[in-house]
Amino acid sequence: MRPFGLMLHHFFDKNNHPEGQGAISQCDFESLLDYIENNYNLINAEDWMARALSDSLDKKDVCLSFDDGLRCQYDIALPVLQRRGITAFWFVYSSVFNGEVGNLELYRYYRTVSFDNISDFYNEFETQLQDFDFYSDVKERLKGFKSKEYLAEYSIYTDQDRRFRFIRDVALGPDRYEKVMDSMISNGGMDIESLFECLWMDNTCIRELHKLGHVVGLHSYSHPTKLSDLSASEQFEEYRKNYEHIREVTGISPIAASHPCGSYNKDTLGILRELGVKLGFCSNMLQKTSSLLELPREDHSSIMKKLRS
Repeated sequence: MRPFGLMLHHFFDKNNHPEGQGAISQCDFESLLDYIENNYNLINAEDWMARALSDSLDKKDVCLSFDDGLRCQYDIALPVLQRRGITAFWFVYSSVFNGEVGNLELYRYYRTVSFDNISDFYNEFETQLQDFDFYSDVKERLKGFKSKEYLAEYSIYTDQDRRFRFIRDVALGPDRYEKVMDSMISNGGMDIESLFECLWMDNTCIRELHKLGHVVGLHSYSHPTKLSDLSASEQFEEYRKNYEHIREVTGISPIAASHPCGSYNKDTLGILRELGVKLGFCSNMLQKTSSLLELPREDHSSIMKKLRS
């Protein structure tokens, strides 16, 4: 066992944040923290970072990390952390803070509120694909696809999850995927502009997190799902703009990051080092390297599955 981070994303309540795939309630979060505290050494973010940099982490030391700068994290999880006196890493991508729509989160919200379950969305998505002239290319790329082999390192994914992610990231790519999703959303009449406040934090939230002693770190500018497919110069711009935004808001230079969707390569690691980043978190527990830029994380869904079994 190695020291690791616990990776958290979505939370739901009865008011502003709908329940969706993988989302947990405040009560779930309390139970999750109880489990971690009873089985591991839960360390505050700054202390965990200092121990990592001095090579003094114990194998059972765990930290909390929140990805994507989501408002539900601030509204639902942060009060629990404050009551317990726990600080965490918060990895945010910056485009949404500049008024740019974050499609990854927007699309997730759409499928959460517009479909009874994720399976219904996946089925409708593939139905809608048939209306586009690139559908034949998608069918060709799906030949020989084996769901058990794609993203096999992520045990939390179902076969449908893997198929959808393969279509999204490999068969379609960003531009064509956005065409399909934007068409579905347009037909559904969703008001995108009204969603900013309920989906993402703002800079006031980020400043408050920093003031409370949490560690705010990098997560790229626009959160590409396959960052490793970008050129070195494109990756640099992703992280440069992200870095400058966080430094401007918090007043300090960020030295921690998490790789969006676990996607990175040697260029990414070099860019992070160039920016002065000391710690980088992956999105699974399979990393065998000792590099501090490739630290393992456990998805909260894996532990919640244990608690519910």
